[in-house]
Amino acid sequence: MIRNYNVKDGLANATVYSAVQDVEGFIWFATPTGVSKFDGKRFRNYTKKDGLTDNDVVKLAADSRGRIWFFTSNGKLSFFHNHIVHNEDTDSTLSYNSRSHYVQYAFEDRARTIWFLNSAGRLIQYNGRKTVYDKLGASSMDVMSILSKDSVFQPLQRYFNLQGVKDSNNFQQKIFITAPFSLGNQRFAERIQQNPVIITGNTLYSYTPQDIMPFFSGTEWGIREEISSVSIDGDNLWIGTPRALYLIRDFFKGEKKLSKLLNNHFITSILHDRDGNTDHHLRRRCVSYPLQALLLRLPR
Repeated sequence: MIRNYNVKDGLANATVYSAVQDVEGFIWFATPTGVSKFDGKRFRNYTKKDGLTDNDVVKLAADSRGRIWFFTSNGKLSFFHNHIVHNEDTDSTLSYNSRSHYVQYAFEDRARTIWFLNSAGRLIQYNGRKTVYDKLGASSMDVMSILSKDSVFQPLQRYFNLQGVKDSNNFQQKIFITAPFSLGNQRFAERIQQNPVIITGNTLYSYTPQDIMPFFSGTEWGIREEISSVSIDGDNLWIGTPRALYLIRDFFKGEKKLSKLLNNHFITSILHDRDGNTDHHLRRRCVSYPLQALLLRLPR
C-alpha cells in the first residue's frame, strides 16, 4: 500500500527535505516553512513562532537523549525536547556565534555530548551547559576526519553524500577498488549494516577507519543516474535516485533482482519507521518540483 501525504493532509510544505523518528514514535519532516510532527494520522507543525530559529529547516537529527535537532539555514541551534522547542532565546546554553555557517552533520560521543560539523568545516560542541565553537581548535575538518575517530564520534546519520572516499589524513586506511568479499558472506553483510555508508556518484561504499570498500555499483545494476539516498532494512537494500526508488530484496543474501517501485520521482531520503513502514521523501517530476512525503507499506 502506498499513501502520499501533502499539504492537504496538514504537511507544513509540499517540499520535504528529510525525516527522522523520535523515541516516542513520532516522525518529523523538515520543510522550507517549518517542521511537521506526524503521529500516524495527523500533522502538528512548528515554525518560528513555536521556537524554531528559522522556518527553513534543511535537516534533522535525533540523539540518544530523545532530542530532535533542527538544522536551519541561519546556522543557529534549536531542538525539541519535553514537548517544547528550545532555542538561544529560551535556553542560553544554545547561544553561540555561527559565523553565518550552517550545520551539516551531527555526532555523539560516549558521554552523549553532541558535536556538529558546519559548512565551514568547523566543529561545534554542545554539552548541555554551553555551546562551544571550535572546541577542538580553529583548524578546518571534514567528515572523513571525524569518521576516522569512530571510538569518539558516532554519527547521528546513516549515510554521507561525498565527492570522494579518500581521507588525506588517514594514510593507513586501505581503499578497495572492488569488494574483497561476496554479498552472501555474513560477516561482510554485518560490516555494511553496522557502519556508515558513503555515497559517491553511482557507487555505495562501506566505511571503517581501517578500510573503505565498494559494495554496490548502480551501473552494474542498470541504474545510470547518481544515487541520492540509501537505506538498509535487514537484508534489503533501498536505493533512491533523482529518477526512481529501487529495492533489492535480500541483497545481503546475494539476491540479484532489482525492483523499481517509483518511477519519475526524485527520492531525497528514506526512513524505515519502527512499525515496519518505509517513508520516502520524493520530488515529483512536474513544473514546480515539489517534494512530498510518501508512506509505503510492503508485505513482510
